[in-house]
Amino acid sequence: MRISVNTPDLRQVNTLLFDLDGTLLQVPMERFIPAYLEGMAYHLGFNARAEIIAFARSVRGVIHAMLARREADSTNEDFFLQGIEAATGIDGERVRNSLAAFCADGLNDLEGFVAPAPFLSSLLAKVRERRLELALATNPVFPMELIRARMNWGGLTEDDFVLITSYENTRYCKPQPGYFEQLLDTLQRRPEECLMIGNDTEHDLAAAECGIATFLLDTWMIDRCNGDFSADFRGSHDDLLSLLDRVGVDKA
Repeated sequence: MRISVNTPDLRQVNTLLFDLDGTLLQVPMERFIPAYLEGMAYHLGFNARAEIIAFARSVRGVIHAMLARREADSTNEDFFLQGIEAATGIDGERVRNSLAAFCADGLNDLEGFVAPAPFLSSLLAKVRERRLELALATNPVFPMELIRARMNWGGLTEDDFVLITSYENTRYCKPQPGYFEQLLDTLQRRPEECLMIGNDTEHDLAAAECGIATFLLDTWMIDRCNGDFSADFRGSHDDLLSLLDRVGVDKA
């Protein structure tokens, strides 16, 4: 395990902020996202390949805008629906209803893309042993139903977490500081009480801007920073389990 020069004190940590995809789950997002967007398109009535491709391109554009916005006066869900309406002319309420229908009856086609991380049962046992709380700090570009489905496929339940971020209950996305500030506010936690754990060098390590200690899980690392990044801790799933023995020791 690699540790930064200025190692943060983890004794005050009582809450672990976990990314989902590539951290708690094995998900090939380069295949999952196109399949998800295709399912959305079908439920909106698109059948021609060119229509599906054009719709998927529009959705990706809206998601990229959602990831980039720093000033937010609406939920990510409202921003998404308004963006889709502006990009495609499809009424936002129709998109909402079609997406709900897709989540109700079409998500099983995506289950094969998802597998649990091999350390999951050991992690949950360690968290209970250390009396820590878990928050699912997944990037909130998806509706809650899709997040629940991926959790269930990967062996997780809502009861494992005190908070799950989705596009319905957030106004920012990672890597924006507003995402982590809203997370801390909702959890009623100070930065030093939290540890952000994820595999994305940009999205997850951005928590440091708000004073939150970071662990870069490099088993399935996504490096959007071309090597120009800094994590307080970096290592494998086994390294993370070892590190948790140092977390919240004042409570143990």
